[in-house]
Amino acid sequence: YRIAKYHKNDPVLLVKAAWGGKSLYHDFKSPSTAFPSQDFMEEERKGRYKALSMADYKKTFGVYYQNMMDHITTTLMNYSSILEPASSQDGDAKRKPTPIQYEVMGFVWFQGWNDQFSDYARNSYGENLINFIRDVRSDLKLSNLPFVIGTLGVGGLKKMRENSGNKVVQAQTAVSQHEDFVNTVKTVSTAEFWDEEAEEAYATWKTNPTKWAKFGSDHPYHYLGSPLFFYNAGSAFAEAIIELQERPSDK
Repeated sequence: YRIAKYHKNDPVLLVKAAWGGKSLYHDFKSPSTAFPSQDFMEEERKGRYKALSMADYKKTFGVYYQNMMDHITTTLMNYSSILEPASSQDGDAKRKPTPIQYEVMGFVWFQGWNDQFSDYARNSYGENLINFIRDVRSDLKLSNLPFVIGTLGVGGLKKMRENSGNKVVQAQTAVSQHEDFVNTVKTVSTAEFWDEEAEEAYATWKTNPTKWAKFGSDHPYHYLGSPLFFYNAGSAFAEAIIELQERPSDK
C-alpha cells in the first residue's frame, strides 16, 4: 500500500520467496561466498546430512539462493500476465497480455535466526551478507538495486539489549555502512515492532486459545505470527525502500 501510494497507485507486485529454517551461510549461500572449512563441513555432514556423500552434501549449499532467484526471474518474465485482470482474459484465452513496463524498486532481506547457532555462521554472516547483496544485484543486472535489511527482533528491544553482542544483528546493522553500499542499502531494526500483547497471550495459548487467536498464530521465532508486527515491520521496510529510491547513488 505504501509503495503503491508513493507511485500514485500504480500496480505493485510483491515477489515473496520464503522457506523456514534456512541459513545464509548454507541454504542461501550465494555464488561468490566461499564454502566453510573442510573440518566444519565434515562435522555438519555427520548430523542432518549423514546420509549424503561429501560431494552430494556440498550440492545442498546455495540451493535456496538459486530457488529464490529462479522464482524472481520467472515472475518478472511473466509480470504482464500476472497483473492482467482475470476478467479481461475470459473472452479470449489465447490473447496475449498487454506488455507492462515495470521497475524493480528494491529487495528486502529479513532473515538470520538460523545463522545464530554456530561460531562459523555467526562470524561469517557479515561477509556472507555482503556477497549476497552483490550477487543478487549481479544476477538481476541491477547494480544499484535498493536493499533493505531487517534485523532480527525476536523478543523486542529488551531482549535485544540483553543480547547486545548478537553477531548476526551486528552484521545486519553494519552492512549498510559498507563503502560499496553508500545510499543503496539501509538497515531497519525490527525489535521496536515486537508485539508485547501477542507475547503475553502466547504464554497461555494452550489454556486460552481464544485470546491467543486475537493476537498471533505462531511461535516467537516467527514473531508470534503477529499481524501487528508484520504490518509495522512491512511499513518500515517500504519506507526504507522509498528513502533509498530518493537518495542519490554514488555509482
